[in-house]
Amino acid sequence: MTTYIVGVLVVVVIFGLLAVSLDLLIGYTGLFTIVHGALFGMGAYTSAILAKSLGFGFWGGSLAAMVAGGLISLLIAIPSLRVSGHYLVLASFGVQEVLHALYLNLDGITGGPAGMRGIPRPRLFGTEITSNTSYLMLYSVLSA
Repeated sequence: MTTYIVGVLVVVVIFGLLAVSLDLLIGYTGLFTIVHGALFGMGAYTSAILAKSLGFGFWGGSLAAMVAGGLISLLIAIPSLRVSGHYLVLASFGVQEVLHALYLNLDGITGGPAGMRGIPRPRLFGTEITSNTSYLMLYSVLSA
């Protein structure tokens, strides 16, 4: 496989994980929210910032990303308990836009529209994962 195809497949697997979590929320609870993408981004930025700035590894950053996403979700869920239906969609859309604006405007932390550079590569059993094929295998196993 070419590098491009493997890179696309890595993105497909990552967004497949997002789709599974969205299915859990919408399919089993019947609650439709728009903030899901911003929370996904919160986890990604948390992991990247901790790995780049504080030296957290891939696994520590991933765990911290889950905790950060859960805490932000809890902060959103508590006030949202009183609304449902269209009002829940509107409330979640508002939170989505606030988080989106923060991601774009906090240039010193998130890199703004250009994104973050210099994020260290993950290590698995002491070996740095360098090829896209290795990324594809890692994310495929993690998503299974």
